[in-house]
Amino acid sequence: MQRQITGILPRIDDPSTVQGCLEMALNSLKTKNMPFMVTSSRTDSGVHALSSTCHVDIETDSGNIYEPTFLTAELNKFLLKQDVLIKVVNTFAVPMSFHSRHSAIARTYLYRFVRIKPHPSISMPLLQHIPIEHSKRTWFSTCSDFDENIMRDAAKLFLGFHDFKTFMGKGSQSSQIDKITRRFISDIKIEKASSNNYSYFSIPLHGLNRHAEFEYFNIYIKAPGFLYNQVRRTVGCIIAAAQGKISVKDIKFMLEIPSRHSWDTRIKPAPPYGLYLCQVHYRQTDIDTFKEFLQDQDGRV
Repeated sequence: MQRQITGILPRIDDPSTVQGCLEMALNSLKTKNMPFMVTSSRTDSGVHALSSTCHVDIETDSGNIYEPTFLTAELNKFLLKQDVLIKVVNTFAVPMSFHSRHSAIARTYLYRFVRIKPHPSISMPLLQHIPIEHSKRTWFSTCSDFDENIMRDAAKLFLGFHDFKTFMGKGSQSSQIDKITRRFISDIKIEKASSNNYSYFSIPLHGLNRHAEFEYFNIYIKAPGFLYNQVRRTVGCIIAAAQGKISVKDIKFMLEIPSRHSWDTRIKPAPPYGLYLCQVHYRQTDIDTFKEFLQDQDGRV
């Protein structure tokens, strides 16, 4: 999500990130000032975003404010020509007091997990096929033992205010000794999802698991903020408990003794490609200040 090339003026193009692509699109407008975009969230490499927000301070070459709808159209035109999977849904003129990251009050993430019920005739998980539409979009796991009730009980343990140091991944920003690792999880929901969103031809006609059974789960986690890798490690714990690899007691220990040394190595953190940033939440008082049009139908500002 966030650009990787920083600290250089003028800024070098960074087409490998969402922020870099959007700044390239803004630069194509020949703005009066160099656009420095601020994103609402940082995500791991490989994580998707269904919705996100950002803000930028820019002026036209004559020093005027851009019409928001003009920016939406021009940015999408540039992104379409670059053939990147980024879409600007809306652009608003906002007060100078608004900050896309600091003004956010919560973020909701979705993790998509699918349990493959092993076929009696297939003993090796690598022989299992998955619908190609979900490749690198969903975490598929072959599980003979899977207790949905334990999964839901394990998820409830993460609700509320905890020190999540055990669930913080090793990274440049998370390696700070004095980093505050206490976070509040306001909501965790696990929903059974429909399995009818792939084609009949997604699995080879003569494949070994032509009649394989899939159980789709959408795991939603909402909080004001998260630590590095926290969501992926949380989902990994929930799934490991359902598979019987760890117990609910093991999760309680990791929450009650917050330390990197408390992490249970039997747990596999959920892969990044099943994770989606769904929504960045703002106060209604902030949303009420957003302007999609600078002028009304009569031309009044």
